[in-house]
Amino acid sequence: MEYASGGELVDLIIAHGRLQEQVARRFFRQIIGAVDYCHGMHVVHRDIKLENILLDSQFRIKLIDFGLSNVYVPGQFLKTFCGSPTYTAPELIQRHAYEGPEVDIWSLGVVLFVLVTGDLPFDGKNFSDLFTKIVNAQYLVPDFLSEDCKSLISRMLVVDPTQRCSLDDIRRHPWIYVNGEPVPKATIPD
Repeated sequence: MEYASGGELVDLIIAHGRLQEQVARRFFRQIIGAVDYCHGMHVVHRDIKLENILLDSQFRIKLIDFGLSNVYVPGQFLKTFCGSPTYTAPELIQRHAYEGPEVDIWSLGVVLFVLVTGDLPFDGKNFSDLFTKIVNAQYLVPDFLSEDCKSLISRMLVVDPTQRCSLDDIRRHPWIYVNGEPVPKATIPD
C-alpha cells in the first residue's frame, strides 16, 4: 500500500477554495489518465468523487475506493444504482441500464466543476430536489471560467449518456490539450 501524504483532493478545495484553471488542469489531466487506465482494463469505477482522489507528497493523484467498481463489457449493460448522490449520473437516478464509462464521465464533470468553482454543480434541500436538478442538468456556470473550461464541463454534464463526451473527446478538448501536451498515462505503483 502506498501512503498519500497530501490527503484527499477535497481537503485541498476546502482549505483553499477553487483552484486556478491551470492548477485544476494539472490535477484533472492526471485524473483522466487514471480513469482511462481503468476503462482500458474494462473497469468502471462508479464512485469517482473528490473524496476518492488522494494526493501524494508530489501532488500526484491516486484514485482509490474501488468498492463499487465493476467490470463492463462493451455492448452489455449494468443496472446497479450506486455512487455518491451529488456525483451520480442521471441514468442511475432514473434507473436506466448503462454500459459503464458514461457514468464515470458524468462524475468527472462534477469533479472538474468543483475544482474550478469550489462548489458542487448540483445541490438541493433534499435528495428529491437534488435528483431533479441532476436529471435536468440544472446548474449555473460562473462567468469567471474560461470559455474552454465551460465548454468541457457542458460536454460532460449532458443528461443523455449517448450524447455525453467520451474520454477521447475529453483528451482532445482544447482545455485539456494545451500546448500539444498529451494526457499522462496512469501507472500502477510497484
